[in-house]
Amino acid sequence: MNNKLPKIIFLSALTLVLISTNGNGESGFGEFKPVTKKGEMSEITLAYARRQNYITREGKREIYPDGIVFYFVIYRLKNELKTPTLVELRDFKVNSVSYLEITRKNNMNDIEPNTVIFNERTFQEDEYYTKTKIQNGSGALIEKVIICGSSLPNNGVIDVTLKFGFDNRVEEYNYQFNIEDIEG
Repeated sequence: MNNKLPKIIFLSALTLVLISTNGNGESGFGEFKPVTKKGEMSEITLAYARRQNYITREGKREIYPDGIVFYFVIYRLKNELKTPTLVELRDFKVNSVSYLEITRKNNMNDIEPNTVIFNERTFQEDEYYTKTKIQNGSGALIEKVIICGSSLPNNGVIDVTLKFGFDNRVEEYNYQFNIEDIEG
């Protein structure tokens, strides 16, 4: 991507929309700071994360003790790359321990994560946020992942690895942030 300005404007607008309001009209200014990682095929920003204890499937809300929703913004770096390829994000680490394992130790069954991929024209957040105007032409994809399970501690470190790429190849993108830096 030769023109960085549209991407910077898009990420800034996305971050402001995601952290400025929830569906109840309440302000929520967490201290979450977007982090960008660059690979050979993609540049991916973990644009926002927040605690969320539910997943809506087929119109029904499933409630759990806790969880996190992640928003990744993905830019293809080479036009010849065609088909997005991913390994579904199913777990993350809390203070170096698998969240899935923490959930199992608390006698809970495995909870199926919820993953949705949007393009810049169809990106619309449910439940918390209104429609977002994505700048046309950036080619961005947005991957939203909700992982729920046991209660999370009030502080500590989250480590999450996204595996994403194109044309049946994936790269790993590792992100780390403090639990206390996310709202929810």
